[in-house]
Amino acid sequence: LYGKSIGSCPTCYLAGRNLVRGVIVVSGLASGARVLFPTKKIWLADSLYFNNLGHLSSNKSPVQLIHGTADEVVPFSNSQDLHAVCKANHPLSPGWIERANHNGLEMQHSDEFLRIVRGFLSHLLATPPATPK
Repeated sequence: LYGKSIGSCPTCYLAGRNLVRGVIVVSGLASGARVLFPTKKIWLADSLYFNNLGHLSSNKSPVQLIHGTADEVVPFSNSQDLHAVCKANHPLSPGWIERANHNGLEMQHSDEFLRIVRGFLSHLLATPPATPK
């Protein structure tokens, strides 16, 4: 599964309900509330809109997070919060790309972006798939 920005919402929703081979979340929202109010972390507000935190907390699939540290649309702290809830299934270091912003992340920082994606895909190919419990 792959999702970027608002597309991270259906990706995290599906990942929280299904065991898949791998999940890549780029510039993902922790929740709608944390995009609108990044300094307020209220779990009740998180659960109201686009609760990627809740969905990824029940995810059992390998996850790769990628986010630009200079993201002006979805604050970088959103991916840090997502990493906190899914790090047990985060086999590699998170892909924090220094000075990358929201739009153009893949093009302006293509070498680093592709290195992270290739590393994750190589990891998936080298490890057996998770089995449902």
